[in-house]
Amino acid sequence: MNHQEDKLIMTVADICKELGVSYSKGRQLVISHIRHIKIGRTYRVTRKAFLEFLGETNNTNAESIHYELEPYW
Repeated sequence: MNHQEDKLIMTVADICKELGVSYSKGRQLVISHIRHIKIGRTYRVTRKAFLEFLGETNNTNAESIHYELEPYW
């Protein structure tokens, strides 16, 4: 288990690193599709919510999800 997997609370930057996406795409995913809390101007996501988003929980009926993200501009 690496340090990233030990974190219970993740930032947008942590999620971007896990998914290999840019910060703007990661932030858009968090705002649109992942349960989160906003503290000031920052977003926080629990590891559980992130794994649920990925479909890695005990739900064996999870289906593949395709997200089309619109650019911010």
